Amino acid sequence: LAALDGAEGAPAPQRTSIAGDLIRLPHVYRGVARSRVAPLYRAALAHAQAHLAFGVRQPVGQLRPLQIAMVGLIEDARVEALALRRFPGLRALWTPWHEARPDAAMTAGMLMARLSRALLDPDYADPDGFVAKGRRLFAEAEGRLDDPLTARAIGGLIGHDMGQMRLRFDLKAYVVEPLYRDDNLALWEFREPPDDRADEIEQAVDAARPRPEDRDDGRPSDEPPEPEAGRARSVAAEDRGTVVAVYPEWDRAAGA
Repeated sequence: LAALDGAEGAPAPQRTSIAGDLIRLPHVYRGVARSRVAPLYRAALAHAQAHLAFGVRQPVGQLRPLQIAMVGLIEDARVEALALRRFPGLRALWTPWHEARPDAAMTAGMLMARLSRALLDPDYADPDGFVAKGRRLFAEAEGRLDDPLTARAIGGLIGHDMGQMRLRFDLKAYVVEPLYRDDNLALWEFREPPDDRADEIEQAVDAARPRPEDRDDGRPSDEPPEPEAGRARSVAAEDRGTVVAVYPEWDRAAGA
């Protein structure tokens, strides 16, 4: 686990971010009552662990921005459904954070939030045809939820349906709902980083790797191993000693 702080002058991120086995949780959740903070962190951590247990990275391919967001929504529901099979009590941890209502404004973001709630909360009633179709497709896929491609199939279909509604959608401005869910960047293999956060995540992963203190060949930790055949031998780095490892530089101002 690691804290996720914002750059200087920018607000702290409000969604969990997953990089490899590292779960980065927001340093603070703005506007959350003190009594709800601990349950929120538990909900966020449980959801992230569900991704680590049941999710796999997949290429973006030819998916459009709206379909990318929709596949992420279905993947969130898929990993939660698999976690609920093992730990049914998690529903009580996640359900209180789904606050979307049937009478919400007809925007892409609000309609997706309503579908998210419908896929988790069996008691939630929503008359919208889009929500009903997403719920039906997800229920029909009950026996295939172990296959990560299930989310891609369902998300691609309903993403196309939403596109036909002509609702405006901006992937860069889109924020996953509800608050305890992660940003879903770990779900995708982008050909190019989706934004500046990719470099920050990579640095966090590198910094979290274990230090090369113990070797299994019996050599002291500060002595480099014998070079393999065909590789150049290391030379003394003047009077500074031998470089054992290089770590990312910490930027105090940016907090990265």
